[in-house]
Amino acid sequence: MAGIGIARAIGFGLDGQPDALQWMWLAAEAAIVVGCAIALRVIHRRRAV
Repeated sequence: MAGIGIARAIGFGLDGQPDALQWMWLAAEAAIVVGCAIALRVIHRRRAV
């Protein structure tokens, strides 16, 4: 998802005027990446204990 988000951000730069739907998808991808990172961190801490 992070790769897709980066590609979308580059597309924004090339497009110049992203619409509201593109912003929504980018925000959703960022939320998924952050959520996965937090979940992996929690899982890793639980296994380490």
